[in-house]
Amino acid sequence: MDRETVREALAIPYILTAYSAIADDGRWRRYAEYHEIHRVCDGDTPLEAMDRLEAERVDYIVGQLAQGGEVARPRPYLRTSTRLYSDDELDAIVELIRSRQQAGSGR
Repeated sequence: MDRETVREALAIPYILTAYSAIADDGRWRRYAEYHEIHRVCDGDTPLEAMDRLEAERVDYIVGQLAQGGEVARPRPYLRTSTRLYSDDELDAIVELIRSRQQAGSGR
């Protein structure tokens, strides 16, 4: 797994849907969803829900790459988004992917 593959995967734009709804406990919650990768997160505020969703998106991408799976690419990655992560951050993500691969293979 190389840094550029991870950089491009993290720059894939997914359509974000945000909404408010009453939760099972009767309280209003804010939700953020990436339907294309089947992820939904909630929070007390829209920003909290979106922050959680962003963490889920990264975890999804890391998990897919670690398992040798395909990352959903409903549209090309955004070239302007490829610099959102520093090289050090990307190296840390690559190492996380490698450690998940080794854990999955029983090494």
